[in-house]
Amino acid sequence: MAWLIASIAAASAWILLLLMPWRAWSTREQLSPNEGDLTPTSPAQQHFFEQLTVLVPARNEAEGLGRTLAAIRAQSARVRIIVIDDESTDDTANIAREAGAIVIQGSTPPPGWTGKLWALEQGRRYVTTHWVLQLDADIELEPGMLQALFRQQRTCGRHHGYDLVSIMALLPVEGFWQRFLLPAYVWFFKLIYPFHLSNSQRPWVAAAAGGCILVRRQLLQRIGGYGALRHAVIDDCTLARCCKNAGGNTWIGLSREVISHRASESLSDLADLVARTAFTQLRHSVALLLLVSALLLLTFWLPVWNLLWPGSSQAIRVLGVVALVAAMGAYIPLLRFYRLSIFDALALPLVASLYLWMTWLSAWRHWRGVGAQWKGRSYQDHLMKQENSSPSASESASATQSQNCGEHWLAQHAEPGPVFIVGSPRSGTSVLHWSLLEHPELWGSEESEFMIPMAKALRQGYEDGVRFGEHAWLLQQKVGFEEYCAYMGVGVDQLYRHRSGGLAWVEQTPAYSLITEELALMFPKARFLYIHRDGRKVNESMRRMWQWSVEEAAKVWVEHNQQCLALEHAYPDRVHRIAYAQMVDQPEQVFRGICEFLALPFAASMTRYFDGQAPINASPGTETESGKDKLSVRSNEWSDDDRDCYWQQAGDMMNTLSYPR
Repeated sequence: MAWLIASIAAASAWILLLLMPWRAWSTREQLSPNEGDLTPTSPAQQHFFEQLTVLVPARNEAEGLGRTLAAIRAQSARVRIIVIDDESTDDTANIAREAGAIVIQGSTPPPGWTGKLWALEQGRRYVTTHWVLQLDADIELEPGMLQALFRQQRTCGRHHGYDLVSIMALLPVEGFWQRFLLPAYVWFFKLIYPFHLSNSQRPWVAAAAGGCILVRRQLLQRIGGYGALRHAVIDDCTLARCCKNAGGNTWIGLSREVISHRASESLSDLADLVARTAFTQLRHSVALLLLVSALLLLTFWLPVWNLLWPGSSQAIRVLGVVALVAAMGAYIPLLRFYRLSIFDALALPLVASLYLWMTWLSAWRHWRGVGAQWKGRSYQDHLMKQENSSPSASESASATQSQNCGEHWLAQHAEPGPVFIVGSPRSGTSVLHWSLLEHPELWGSEESEFMIPMAKALRQGYEDGVRFGEHAWLLQQKVGFEEYCAYMGVGVDQLYRHRSGGLAWVEQTPAYSLITEELALMFPKARFLYIHRDGRKVNESMRRMWQWSVEEAAKVWVEHNQQCLALEHAYPDRVHRIAYAQMVDQPEQVFRGICEFLALPFAASMTRYFDGQAPINASPGTETESGKDKLSVRSNEWSDDDRDCYWQQAGDMMNTLSYPR
């Protein structure tokens, strides 16, 4: 009876795997370049190249690095490439320089860091662009893949798109052991981390493939850079989990156009590859190791035994056939993706046995105190804590080395930080500004405008300062981009504070909504008040004030709100959102919330502009409009063409901000 129950369990497990809605065995999550990716001509596509930095950690990668960098350069000469030479003893650095990359000479990892993550953290400090592509030195991107990654990033249903897009590279399958084991490596990974679940909003499944990861720089900064996962051996999935925990969206998929050339041909090489992380994946738990061993024997070898043992009953044999057919059916899609014979699935029980052996090898090495090994370095397991553990004193000290020095200085010497009011023109920024200045602890001035050229010059100045690589002063002094920006903001901050008598200063230039990221970097302690208003009212106001068309006014409203939402997504703790209509109808409630956000006591005088019915900074022709909001929505008086034009331009943003049609 026990044998029958076990046989039913084995067959049921494979059938359930096939029937589960997330289809972990499927290869449907794929990304390949389309015709538009191969010939990128649109302004958005070209802008992406200018906003992308490729980070390549390289330790003795002279053999394949040139091919990797050439593949990137073939797709765009505008992409910045930073190669972190991780104490290589071969010609890695010279090959990177010849390819036009900025080379950073990496240092020995501090205690508690893995070599790859320490190299990436050193490179991250010099990134100025919105996007970072973390790429292994042996990964080749086929033509069009950079644009395909950008296109995939924008497919997320949320307004800002995905924050992290990762590709599981196509592994080499030329050699016998490669063909025998590497497709199963990807297959087991997909079973452990179902891509469909990982690509959802569910926080308990997060996966990425470290060879190719496109990630938003702001999100990396928000989680604390690579220091947030400095002790992780399985760093890619840890990064995805950190991103999800920070409110980000992630996507992972397969691609034939992202090709790994890592030379792991022998069984010994592949065993080392798996044993490096297998027992860590089981959290070094003997109980989990025994459970996994029992499950593999139950699901892979019990059906074989049932089929081959002469004493098996017909029912037992049928269950064995069902289990094996279902298991192989789950494996065949990946074999087809790799363009291998479906008959390779017959070896699946043997493949599973080898992976079980490698898992025990990983455990044996851990028990012997050997730990993970990679590129001539050994990482003792006592340093490889889980990502949710509390760092030790030594880890905290090493993490401090990677903190932004400029931000650290401002944290000690500049408080309270400035307050920036951001939002579209004609959305209430002026009246919000006047109301804030009624508070005795705030000081402000008229719209300044001068920070716009300063902000736009930040990146260009820094990029010019580091273009000579290790010969550049900024790199020699290890001045990262965030530190550089923070110190550029010190002078402006001191100028305002000198005029304000030390009070926190308030700035409300609407055009600053378009440089919010730069302002966040220049003033690491700044807070942002994001005010938004029904786009139809804004459109009416812009048309009356400046005689704009419906389309022109809608585009300006959308652009400013897009930038503000991106800021809110990147720095949720530094942004407070305000609805103009609520500020007008419930001013005391709104300003109490603002004061709480700014850590200030409430001042009743802040609501005085909302006590009467007089127009506030009203556009021409609105003095007699009814209601406190001063400007009624009269889109019903628009022509059909104007109405259609407005909703075509602004419909998505109206939905995002929850304004009804």
